[in-house]
Formats: sequence, structure tokens, C-alpha cells
Amino acid sequence: MIFDRRRADPYDRARGDEDGRLDRRFRTHAAAAVRLTGSATPVPGRSLDELVGNAAPEKAARGRDVGLTVSGSSTWRKLPTFAPRSALDGSTSTSWIPDSGDRSPTLTLRWRVLRRVDRLTLSTGAGPFQPITRVVLSSPAGMRRLHLGSAGTARFQPLRTDRITLSFADPPRVPNADGRTIAVAELRVPALDGATIPSLGRGQRVRLGCGSGPPLTIDGRSVATRVDTTVGALAAVRAVPFEACSTVRLAEGWHHLDAGPGHGFEVATANLLPLPGIPDPAPKRSLRIERWDAERRSVHIGRGEAALVALTENATSGRQATLNGHRLTALRVDG
Repeated sequence: MIFDRRRADPYDRARGDEDGRLDRRFRTHAAAAVRLTGSATPVPGRSLDELVGNAAPEKAARGRDVGLTVSGSSTWRKLPTFAPRSALDGSTSTSWIPDSGDRSPTLTLRWRVLRRVDRLTLSTGAGPFQPITRVVLSSPAGMRRLHLGSAGTARFQPLRTDRITLSFADPPRVPNADGRTIAVAELRVPALDGATIPSLGRGQRVRLGCGSGPPLTIDGRSVATRVDTTVGALAAVRAVPFEACSTVRLAEGWHHLDAGPGHGFEVATANLLPLPGIPDPAPKRSLRIERWDAERRSVHIGRGEAALVALTENATSGRQATLNGHRLTALRVDG
């Protein structure tokens, strides 16, 4: 058995999922032992940030280890790919992008010991972003108003400090989800000896042990799951595979599978795969699409036992179906 749900675009957090959780009832005609697998989508937020952050390297990739850390006022849609660390990973192919609703985006750098800071260079990300021409730099030692030259460099009266906060004087002008924002591809502070925060090792494995995967219950009993994926899949908010830690045993009759969000994931699909000893299901009837447009759809169905023709779309009272001229009864299935 395969269960699925409709999902909104994971990159548009303004859109809610049409089917918010995988909540399904199903029937087995005999006792069965099955293997449970599936896929789950990472949910942007603190849990996902911790998963990605814990898997990322901790020390500076080059230059002396100055204990450099970075934080930002926001991240676009809370997606790890656009997190503040992207502004100091030594690569202009990644960018820190604050959320488009952030009217006063700030980027803060901290390091261990006092250093003399008198210059910085900022590279902006390619794309439909606000240009960055002015920056306000503040620190415990004082404040500087900076104008970035054509190369993105600004020189200023020295500050001896262990932290700086950059406030961007050209904030987004449109405070809604479709507004333009800024993108900082790379920030270089020579006083930090070229130290960077390593870019995410996107091929690095992330293994979540039993009980740390997506939460799921069958007939009210919790089913422990585990996940084996990569940092790149988590950072890009791609669906990742999971599996139950042990065989799931089902009695004959009706069952209830419920999988809501948790542990930083939303379950997208769940598969109950047969193990030896499970009767083979009845053969599927053949189906051929003859017409499929917005208003009218027709299919040719082969011979076989009684079956349902199911669509993964909203159930509406206006939808009607006929078979050889006879009107069929509409049912709501899988949900």
C-alpha cells in the first residue's frame, strides 16, 4: 500500500499544504507483517537549522582560527541554504538572503579577541535583489557610516573590537512576501586574516537514529523511524527517505495511519511493503488515458474486479463521472 498527500511548494512558506498531514485508514484482509518506508520533507525552522548546523564543520576553513561566528536578523523563508553563514563561507556562489519582510536586515560577526578593523569588502548576490550601496557598521567601540565603492570596498577610521554589526541602509522597499530583498554573497574583513566559516558539506551524510525520524503512529501506537540523507538534501528542503526501525505487524481488519509534523519533518509518503507470507493483491486493471483537460477527462479501463478510479485532486460536488453512459457514485478516498 502506498499513501501520499498533496504538498505545497516548499520554497513558498506563505502557501499552506492542502493536505496538512498524512492521515489515512486502510484495511488488510489477513494478518500481515510489513516493512514501512516513506519520504518526509524538512520543515524550515529551528529544528532543521540544528540538524544542518550539527552536521556542518565547526572550525574556520582557512586563515587562523579566530573563533568566528555569524548571525543574522532573518533568513529568507528560514531556508538553511540562505542562512547567514553563507556570507562568510569563502564562496560567492552562495548568499545570505534575509527575509523579504525584514525591514532592517542586520548581519553580526563575533570573534574571540580584540582586533583592529578598518576595512571590509562586500560582494552582492546575483539576481533580482536590492543593490547595497550604504552600510552602517556598529560595535562596542563605535559606529561608522560606510559608502561602498564600485568594488564593494569601504575604508573607515579604525575600531578595536571583537564584534561588528552591519545594518543595511537600503532595506527592502516592499514589505510583503513578493518584495525585493538584499543578498550578501560574501563579506571579507581583512582584520580577520581571511578566516571563513566553512560552506555546508552538502554531500556529508546525516543519519538520524531510531526514534529521531518523522513521528508516525499506526492504530495509536508509535512507530520509531530513522533517516539517512545528506546535508545538501536538508538544506535544499528536498524530500528525504525514512524507514521504520522494525517490522510492522498488522492484524486483519481496518487500521489507522497518522503522521503529523515533528522532529523537523513533515511526512509526504508512506509505503507498507509486503514481506514473505502476505497474500498477493488482486491484479490491477489496465487503464489508458484518452482525453485529459481542465473540463473533461476520459479513460479506457480494462476488465477485472470492482475497483476505484481515484484522482489526487479536491473532492467537489460538481464533479461527475459516467461509465458506458451510466452515472457513477462519487466517493472520497484516501483521506
